Amino acid sequence: MCGDKPADIIFVLDTSSSEGAAHFQEELDFVSDFVKQFDIGPSDVQVGMVTFGTTAHSEFYLNR
Repeated sequence: MCGDKPADIIFVLDTSSSEGAAHFQEELDFVSDFVKQFDIGPSDVQVGMVTFGTTAHSEFYLNR
């Protein structure tokens, strides 16, 4: 929970070729480390992820 309140957090990651594989891995590592701080669940913090390059894609939704 964020404080004592549930939260919905959406991560938006750049998968374009200009970002490169190493920087994309840094993005993934950041998301992983950030999410570890929270209790994840329907009544707690929910996370989703969108990636974009030339188009946007929902990788997973808040309720997954």
